[in-house]
Amino acid sequence: MDLNEIERSIMEYVEKRWINAPKSPTIEDAFIHLTEEVGEIARQIFNKNLGSDKFDKDNLKEEIVDAFLDIIVLAKMNNLDLEKEVKNKLDKLHSRKELR
Repeated sequence: MDLNEIERSIMEYVEKRWINAPKSPTIEDAFIHLTEEVGEIARQIFNKNLGSDKFDKDNLKEEIVDAFLDIIVLAKMNNLDLEKEVKNKLDKLHSRKELR
């Protein structure tokens, strides 16, 4: 599945999820949800570093994917061509002098 397919799929889900909601999700809603997911990633990493039995590797994977999908939603809500912007960023990173 390429990035455009992932974008289409997650946006279809978001539209279906919010179809009966009193209002459409806002950029602020998307950002708040993203920060919640990043917090859940942090909690799993914290638990792992403590050696806690609350660490759940499968949950960590799920939370990382949730955050990734939330970033896609946020990008789409801001009319970003994510594939183009990622390519541009990677080109910039690879052209840095310290990496040559």
